[in-house]
Amino acid sequence: MDDRLVEFTDRVLVGEVRDVDSKVDEELRGLEETVLRLHRTLPHTSLDEAAVKQMQVRLNARIRKKSAQIVPSFWRRIFPLNQVRPQFGLAFAAVALILAFVVLIPYWQPVGHP
Repeated sequence: MDDRLVEFTDRVLVGEVRDVDSKVDEELRGLEETVLRLHRTLPHTSLDEAAVKQMQVRLNARIRKKSAQIVPSFWRRIFPLNQVRPQFGLAFAAVALILAFVVLIPYWQPVGHP
């Protein structure tokens, strides 16, 4: 089946075939239809250098425009995630634990002692 699909695809690319060949095998027929649809939708000529450059310029302008529209949230401005190190997070957690112990130790009473 692979060989028949390869042969069909080669004939489509050359321009010999415009319709599905396989009448018996449904799977092969579906693959041939896919090859024909791809052949019809993809451009047959390559773009010239000026068109490619113009597309790149438009894409870069659109990316700059989109990135300028994005306003970071309040918390992202205070704690930018791309500059936060794991050590900062661990230090923050350690300070929070120490503060929790300092606040909670006066209220802690061992079980069984009045």
